[in-house]
Amino acid sequence: MDGVRSGGRARRPGRAARFGRAARFGRPLRPWLRLPLLAAAVYGLVLCCSWAADAYEQTVAYRHAQPCTAARNAAGDTADCVARSSGRVTGKETGENCTTDSDGSRSCTRYYDVSLRRAGGSTDELAVGPGTYDDVRRGDRAALRTWHGSVVRMAVHGHTETYSPPSEDSLRLRIVVTWLVLGPTLWLAFSGRPGRLVAFGNFGWLWLAFPVSVLAHAALLGAGVGQWLMGTLFAAFGAGWMIVARR
Repeated sequence: MDGVRSGGRARRPGRAARFGRAARFGRPLRPWLRLPLLAAAVYGLVLCCSWAADAYEQTVAYRHAQPCTAARNAAGDTADCVARSSGRVTGKETGENCTTDSDGSRSCTRYYDVSLRRAGGSTDELAVGPGTYDDVRRGDRAALRTWHGSVVRMAVHGHTETYSPPSEDSLRLRIVVTWLVLGPTLWLAFSGRPGRLVAFGNFGWLWLAFPVSVLAHAALLGAGVGQWLMGTLFAAFGAGWMIVARR
């Protein structure tokens, strides 16, 4: 038939069509889409900040809490004080956690865990030092201090182990989530161009989540020189990555 070819290849989009799609990818989102997304991102950012602030306040409350009196401990009124409890060692375990890097080098770290059964019947798996692990035996009595139901101190067989409250452990994670939500919020507020969001340099923002959490945690709760140095070095690397990638 005239003007018809069967079995032929589909025509590829011309250069102008491909350029048009790239140009649209570089344009800001339309206001009817961008504004609702920005409102949702701001709302999410506020929730994340409140979430992180709650963990910080709980941690500060723990650091200023006093041991519960015998009367309050017996009555179970331990909401704002460090409760006393006891438990028995039910077992212990040691092993290695190993990781392999991109070069094939294998690195292993030995762990030491002790299992406890509290007087109330609940059980805990607590990390301990090698000295504690070597000396404790099944059936040993352990004196415990708890904060909101979590063990923060254990004394057993002449050894003392301390633990961070769950709120302190979760604070760094909450800072990371807040930082990650902050990125799209700033993008929607000042750019809105999809091409800018997925630009290679912006992946440095993901990298910065770790050092920002380390430095913010150190600023809020205090830290040693090593933690400050590690956070600063990682932050400098991430910032440098973003600057070089944008050139």
